[in-house]
Amino acid sequence: MKLKALVQKPENIARFLKHLGEPTEPPPLAAARAPPYWQARELRHRPQAQTELFDA
Repeated sequence: MKLKALVQKPENIARFLKHLGEPTEPPPLAAARAPPYWQARELRHRPQAQTELFDA
């Protein structure tokens, strides 16, 4: 790969993106998601109803 140009001005970047057929606006933010299964707080604590199973 060789560097052909260094575009720094926002209006020039938008012009190049339009020429390439790419969107000039950033994509919308996605909704936040829950933590991974193994990091969920509810799953890390021992169930209160079955404490006798874990004390053995």
